[in-house]
Amino acid sequence: MDINELKSAIEEIDKYYTENPFNDSSWTLPEIFSRQWHENFISSWLAYLFNPSRNGLGTFPLEKLFEAYDGGEHLKNLLEAYDEGKHALEDFDIEVEREESFSKGKAKKRRIDILIYVKKSDKLIQIIGIENKLRTGEGYKQTEEYFDSLKQIAEEAFNKKPVCIYLHPEQNPPGISKHEGFEAITYRTLVEKLKTIPTEIKRDARKSFYLEEFLMYAEEFLMVNAISNNEIVEIYRKHKKTLENAKEAYDSYARRFDEGFLRDVIERAFPSDADEYSFNFGPNKCPWWWQIFKPEWHKWGIYVFHYEIWKEGNGFLYELRGQEVNLCVQLEPKNTVAKKWFKEYSAFYAQNESKVDLVECKMIKFNADKYNEMVEAFADYIGKHKHFGDRMDEFINKYESE
Repeated sequence: MDINELKSAIEEIDKYYTENPFNDSSWTLPEIFSRQWHENFISSWLAYLFNPSRNGLGTFPLEKLFEAYDGGEHLKNLLEAYDEGKHALEDFDIEVEREESFSKGKAKKRRIDILIYVKKSDKLIQIIGIENKLRTGEGYKQTEEYFDSLKQIAEEAFNKKPVCIYLHPEQNPPGISKHEGFEAITYRTLVEKLKTIPTEIKRDARKSFYLEEFLMYAEEFLMVNAISNNEIVEIYRKHKKTLENAKEAYDSYARRFDEGFLRDVIERAFPSDADEYSFNFGPNKCPWWWQIFKPEWHKWGIYVFHYEIWKEGNGFLYELRGQEVNLCVQLEPKNTVAKKWFKEYSAFYAQNESKVDLVECKMIKFNADKYNEMVEAFADYIGKHKHFGDRMDEFINKYESE
């Protein structure tokens, strides 16, 4: 492994995260409800924002959607068609529907994410169809059939083309199957337009809350990540082999560290009969438990007994610098005889056997930099509880002789 190349990779990654700090101190609404990538949830939010009768912001968000669509040209032509442009969009009736089934055309009975009807005196003068794609691609002939149905509705009502929008994050561009009648608009473009809504309109905190929350959500998940993820992925691609080699070397060293630690604990705790003891830890590459035992204590299907370190989360002991771990004596009985034997012998187990399989337990802070101190701590703990191991030997002799 080329050390200079590894240093270069690390410096580049450090530089990236220095310039693009990640702050997760506050959650957006979709994060709270675990819906940050849920298309139905986000589509309902958009439908709310575009609905002037509900959003408290009037037609401003919808006007910004038109700007994102074609710079506002379509809206301008629409308004000029009525009394030479004397009307504003707020003078029209706006209806916003979610997941409404088409009643005609190729998409009959299929449902588009958002339908917006613009009416004047109960007459439909424009229809807007929005298909929202966060991570998924479109279904079979989805936009083709949607466009056919929207076109039929538009031609029958006002003899003009409908407005068809394919809304997506930059990291999820439309595929080649997207119908040409649908205009692809990124969340970045939409958000940049929504942010230009006049400040005085957004001054009412109650009215602007859902808009501001949406802007923050989109910037964190659908804009920043779209660029940043591509950039960090490219950095990783460039240094992939070097980083994989470094990870392999790290795992190998950390595993040897953990193995050496357990061997030293055994030597310290059982100086006269260390050869009788063995150890194990796992899961393989991301351990969260480390065990010391006599092989005869592990008779799977009958009984399992050991001295153990365990912690929340995965990772080698070598990684720990002050994190809490549990030192424990653990019995995992597989039969009622073993349960009864230890229940009579350990008050802790008698009180907790229905909840846990620990005979005794103690929490300490583990610091790999204080190796000898940690070896001493675990060995001392085992020394104070050797009588449980003796008890296990007695049990095995008695149980197997019978």
